[in-house]
Amino acid sequence: MSEEPVVEAGTVIGREDVFVVLPPLASTFALPTREQLLALKAGDGVKLIFQDREGAAERMWVKLTELRDATQWHGVLDNDPVLLHLRAGEAVRFHPLAVIDTKPQPSSGLRQPGANGITPTTTTV
Repeated sequence: MSEEPVVEAGTVIGREDVFVVLPPLASTFALPTREQLLALKAGDGVKLIFQDREGAAERMWVKLTELRDATQWHGVLDNDPVLLHLRAGEAVRFHPLAVIDTKPQPSSGLRQPGANGITPTTTTV
């Protein structure tokens, strides 16, 4: 059985020893829907998988600070990791498809797609 290749999907700003990876594409791993991702805005939480160069990995929450477009979001680490040498508050840049869970702000509720400034588009193949 071969090991899945690690695909880097983001970085911890100013760090070269830890990076964000894409989640596995497996039927046992539920991911947020397109609508859930499009409804997010600055201040909401997203969970990402972080991994170091030695292969240690950890899932952690990131508080969104900026959703530039459909390919690059920014946030800050919202919890202290157990395994990785990071600290809450470190800046993170990542691709939205790296998000494995969402936590909208309680007061805001679920927003309509496109509420984050990113206009949903349909691509015809």
